[in-house]
Amino acid sequence: MARILYIIVIIAHLFLNCSCQSADIKQKLDTAESLMIERPDSSLSILNGIDISQITSYRNRARFALLLTQARDKNYIDETDISLINTAKTYYEESDNVRYKFLSYYYYGRILYNNGDYTHAMIAYTQAEDMLNELNDNYLAGLLYVQMGNIYRTYYDYNKSLEAYQSAYHYYSLSELESHMAYTLLDIGIAYWNIDNPK
Repeated sequence: MARILYIIVIIAHLFLNCSCQSADIKQKLDTAESLMIERPDSSLSILNGIDISQITSYRNRARFALLLTQARDKNYIDETDISLINTAKTYYEESDNVRYKFLSYYYYGRILYNNGDYTHAMIAYTQAEDMLNELNDNYLAGLLYVQMGNIYRTYYDYNKSLEAYQSAYHYYSLSELESHMAYTLLDIGIAYWNIDNPK
């Protein structure tokens, strides 16, 4: 009887320890996500401080993979290893969380783009584009269309790049993101110049 009681106590202790670790990791992920737009450097610092071996749930592991990929991108780190974001994409493509599903496809495309795989990057972006109506986020729509415009420009399809940049400008204007609008106007101007001066 004493042996059984001892085993029950050990199991309960392990369960409580895992629950506390999971709650602590979730809190760090919540904080990192809340800082992502305004202070991406702080977000990256928090995420780099998380020991991935301590993340026991697949859900938290997928979220960690997505946020770390996003934080690196926002800190101008051109990630080329597909394995991290693939963890998030595999999880969220079966999820009802439209935002995370969109972001996983978007950043999957970003890494493919960094690797020079423009065809598969565009496929990922097109899959993300299909979610825009349900997502209803003008900022993310703007980001997506800028990236699509960049790929069209890489392939010298300047008319399509112009359309994509114009779509990005439209969504940025709805969000009143003046700096993003300014950069996108430059892309639009370059697209018009390329159309008038084809190589």
